[in-house]
Amino acid sequence: MKINNYSVSVCMATYNGEKFVGDQIKSIINQFSNNNDELIIVDDNSKDNTVKIIEDFDCPQIVLLRNKSNIGVIKTFEKSIKRAKNPLIFLSDQDDIWMPHKISVYKTAFSRNENIDLLYSDHFLVDHNAKLIGKTFLDKQMPLKIPIPIFNTRCHGPGLAFSQRAKNIILPFPKKISSHDKWIAITLSLLGRVKFITVACQFYRIHSKQVCSIGIKGRRPLDIIIKSRLNMLINLFKRSLEYYLFK
Repeated sequence: MKINNYSVSVCMATYNGEKFVGDQIKSIINQFSNNNDELIIVDDNSKDNTVKIIEDFDCPQIVLLRNKSNIGVIKTFEKSIKRAKNPLIFLSDQDDIWMPHKISVYKTAFSRNENIDLLYSDHFLVDHNAKLIGKTFLDKQMPLKIPIPIFNTRCHGPGLAFSQRAKNIILPFPKKISSHDKWIAITLSLLGRVKFITVACQFYRIHSKQVCSIGIKGRRPLDIIIKSRLNMLINLFKRSLEYYLFK
């Protein structure tokens, strides 16, 4: 199949993101190459002008769903992913900026091996004004020999894309997991096929009001980290059993 024939679904969760969401949407839809490409945005009951900014794009490829109450980022992303219909599914934060080559690079990698379940790439770190602030995301991580270890996955939500087949492996998200992107990365590293894209493909914005960040908020207490990872392992074991029993 020709690369441009691949349609993509981009899944975004928004919440009070009026300051940056417009720039992110532009950086995504400017890369769409056919009418079947879609940006599925689920707004988690924002109280600011986020929804209006999205609606003002008046773009038929944008699907906007609105939560009647706040259900949290994990369930909001799950709701968006469930609606994704295309062969390649991306995750998108509301406050980053995609580099102009991102979708084409991922589609090229996917077209070369359609058995890939998860693609991920690095990203440059920028401040609230989109100014570069040093190392990339992976540069800031501990040097590890295993690309996606169980306890410290180097995959990060803004750089993730996965296949439609993989969607059926990762959903539904288990209850009480602390991170949807770690769940996706760890599950697919064990039950699927993973490829690292060596080219950085997005600018990851670090600012004081983001839902999840690196370099802004302090580390969680050790007991919370241990409890979270044990819960992740338990759910991973359960999902693995389901996968192999009903494969």
